[in-house]
Amino acid sequence: MDIATLSVSQLRARLSIVPQDPTMFVGTVRFNLDPDGVHDDAALWHALDQAEMRKPVLEVGGLEAEVGLEGSNFSDGQRQLLCLARAFLRKSKVVPWGAGKVAGMFGVMVEPDRGITY
Repeated sequence: MDIATLSVSQLRARLSIVPQDPTMFVGTVRFNLDPDGVHDDAALWHALDQAEMRKPVLEVGGLEAEVGLEGSNFSDGQRQLLCLARAFLRKSKVVPWGAGKVAGMFGVMVEPDRGITY
C-alpha cells in the first residue's frame, strides 16, 4: 500500500504506533483502549488477552479502573502492551514498534494475526 495515496484520517485509522515511552490518557482503562467507545467488552478483553494484559488490568480493577497520572499504575512495558492491545483492537495493518523495553527484554515479536510470540 502506498501511504502517499491515503488521506491523513485514513492513515491514522490504519496505523497504530507503540512508542518506546507511551503516554496514557486520563480516564479508564476502557477509554485508553477504545476512546471512541465502539467496541464491546468481549472485544476489549480479547485485545488485552492478545497483548497478555488481562491479569495486570484485572489487578488494577478491570476495564473501569482509573488510569493513574501518565499511566503511573502500569509499568513502562505494560503501557506499551496496552498500546499494542489498542492496535489489536483497531485491527491495524501496520504496528511500528521502536526499541521498546518489552521488545528488548523479552524478544517480543508482534504478529497481528497471531498476537505476541517470544
